[in-house]
Amino acid sequence: MKKKKDVNKNKSTKDKKVVKNKVDHILYLMKEFLGIEDNDALSNEENVENDVCDNTQNSVQKIENNILEGIEQEDIEFYETMIEDVLPSNSELAQKAHDELVKLIDYSCEKDYDMALEKWLKTIDESVLISNNKTENYNNMKKRFIEYMLNQEKNVA
Repeated sequence: MKKKKDVNKNKSTKDKKVVKNKVDHILYLMKEFLGIEDNDALSNEENVENDVCDNTQNSVQKIENNILEGIEQEDIEFYETMIEDVLPSNSELAQKAHDELVKLIDYSCEKDYDMALEKWLKTIDESVLISNNKTENYNNMKKRFIEYMLNQEKNVA
């Protein structure tokens, strides 16, 4: 596929030829970025589009599921020890939501809520897991933990 040089001409965005050229250029850039060779442009065009979609979906899924990014390995090991201390060794929650728990402990330590989190973790089970998506599970757990803390404050007052 040839690189299009006239892609940014000042024509209406409704002009079919301009839109087609822009889409072709985007496909070219995506193929180049993903390292997809284009031996037969006409027969491979559909495969390339599928590859691009699959790679994009995989990348998005990896990003969504890599919730531990930014947490130091040393901290992760400490948080894992906390999980082992608080939850039983056969806990389904600890097995199914390891990364979410590590991230939640990281949040609680940053906010100095770690003691409250330990109490809360003893009261929950795997029903806090609402999805296969770690980010959604983490957000749900964090929301429930904050609700727990607000209820605790109301009970003290």
